[in-house]
Amino acid sequence: MKLVAALAILMVVGPLKALDHPIFNHLSNECAKKGGITPNLIENHPGNIRVKCYYACQMEKLEIIANGVVNPFDFSVLNITQENYDKFGILIKPCLTLIHPNRCELGHLVFDCLRYHLKNVEI
Repeated sequence: MKLVAALAILMVVGPLKALDHPIFNHLSNECAKKGGITPNLIENHPGNIRVKCYYACQMEKLEIIANGVVNPFDFSVLNITQENYDKFGILIKPCLTLIHPNRCELGHLVFDCLRYHLKNVEI
């Protein structure tokens, strides 16, 4: 799995444009359809529980969150170059330690953390 690359693209593209990005069409469409999510809802009501659940869905589809917890994983087993590890892996590690008992809140926390840590990273 190309988790780090997928994360980087998702975070750089952003939640609004991710709905239209070809790489994430199936993922975004499935999650959006499941929660009745529109770009307008994301933009104008980012704290809405449906939006938070949308982020949780995306994090689950990317296997960042499973069974209500952030998946611990070893970046060294991913098929990524040392340069990509240095660029992305180190940045997102703090986001992989987050916990919250609510699935949707956890998804939102992780998404915001990733977006924050990857906001100035170019791919």
